[in-house]
Amino acid sequence: MSQLEKAILRLTSLPKDYRWEEAVALLARLGYEKDTNDGSRVKFYRERDKAMIVLHRPHPASIMKTYAVKIIYEKLREGGDLNG
Repeated sequence: MSQLEKAILRLTSLPKDYRWEEAVALLARLGYEKDTNDGSRVKFYRERDKAMIVLHRPHPASIMKTYAVKIIYEKLREGGDLNG
């Protein structure tokens, strides 16, 4: 199983301990570019299909809120990046 497949499998389990760094790495592997904004609201954009995901960077810890993990899951599922 590839690293990408493992990362997708972890996301699809909707873990309670999903970290910001995992999300950024997964989205980058799927072709999303992170906006260079320094604020807590971060946009991820993929040119090929004009897909956009907007998330709030968690702080002070890097564990993401459940709703944010679900946003990533739903957007990737809608975009055809997930089979589930």
